[in-house]
Amino acid sequence: MTPSNAIFRTLYGLAMAHGDTYDYVPDASAKYPFIYVGEAFNTDTSNSELIGTVSQTIHLYGTRTQRNALDKMAMRIHDDAVKVREAFNYKVRMSAYNDRVVNDNSTATPLLHYVLELEFQYTKRG
Repeated sequence: MTPSNAIFRTLYGLAMAHGDTYDYVPDASAKYPFIYVGEAFNTDTSNSELIGTVSQTIHLYGTRTQRNALDKMAMRIHDDAVKVREAFNYKVRMSAYNDRVVNDNSTATPLLHYVLELEFQYTKRG
């Protein structure tokens, strides 16, 4: 398993504890708020999957009246991610975290879109 997939699967499992979670943007029938575990970027420092960095983006969507619930979801995902030390056959630790809130007018209902960017350092367990 690649490092990015191992971290994706680990974070997806964590996110499920905090709300409806998808690995794709769901259709309009999805209930708000929801979590979409999205893009991942891997940078191998050794060209052999032994050591590197994975950046994983997690998106939270909700209505503007759900700001408090979204904020709590973001905080809980952050707090859980900080504790992650293993992702399948990799040792990992969160090395950076950024979040931003964007107004989303792509639907008839004005939404809030939280974008969480989590960066993990990894080493492959021998």
